[in-house]
Amino acid sequence: MHMAEIKTRRHARYSPPEGTVAALKPYGEEFGLIKDIGEGGLAFDRLILNTQEESVPREPKKEIHIFCPMNKIHLPGIHCKIVWENGVPVDPISLSSVSFMRVGVHFEELAHHEKDLLGIILEECEELREQAP
Repeated sequence: MHMAEIKTRRHARYSPPEGTVAALKPYGEEFGLIKDIGEGGLAFDRLILNTQEESVPREPKKEIHIFCPMNKIHLPGIHCKIVWENGVPVDPISLSSVSFMRVGVHFEELAHHEKDLLGIILEECEELREQAP
């Protein structure tokens, strides 16, 4: 993460409950485990299904679904903007044919019920002392 991004953060970031997943719409092919989450957005490790996919330009504005199995919460269709992406180092011994892209997402304005559901998820999280890239 760039220093400028850390300085501009307005919300604390938290480590989500185990198994919490994000999926970008409209197609749902972009999904992965959430690495950190806060009131303003999240970062997740998106599984790259196709090696050519890394270089494909795409629209930065999307919708994201958040699934938290621990409290059985599904936050559907939150309007968001992709603010950064970068490759994630992978252990070459265990996952040599799999690669991930870490994606940073900023939530657009949340509706009241979305804030409530996000709050329930955040109650189960641990605050991160250092910001994840």
